[in-house]
Amino acid sequence: MINLFQPRAKSFGAAFVGHRGAAPERAVFADPAASGMFLAAGALGLQEGDEVVLPAPSFLAAADPVRAHGGRPVFCDVDPGTLSSTWEGIEPAVTERTRAVVALQYGGYPGDMERIAERCRALGIVLIEDAARSAAPPRRSVEWRGAEARRGVPVGAVR
Repeated sequence: MINLFQPRAKSFGAAFVGHRGAAPERAVFADPAASGMFLAAGALGLQEGDEVVLPAPSFLAAADPVRAHGGRPVFCDVDPGTLSSTWEGIEPAVTERTRAVVALQYGGYPGDMERIAERCRALGIVLIEDAARSAAPPRRSVEWRGAEARRGVPVGAVR
């Protein structure tokens, strides 16, 4: 694990955040990605019984922080062609106990993050974008299957 307080780690984190187009005050560089999930789960203030929807092909380290903070991981389906999250896969897993959704962006395909963000916002659910497997795709929207994946928003940008 990288010591996040070392000057080289801090400068790399700042450069990477700038490269991805995220606002520095809204991003935390964490290595490994599991550390970032622990930070996010802690920031949610989970209570016993609170649910966090996670993509089924997610790494086990994404569910551990939810359990460690008192929450319950609930797994959902992803697009079988891209392995990225879709609202159609997430929606069946959402209940009145859902506090957050972790949306997986896999292999440079961010999925329909605009729709996922819109639905989460409407339901008052926190959206955590897991771009650990999509760290350096094209800087702006990618075309795939003829549909715009993101409308000019950098992949992994914090909302």
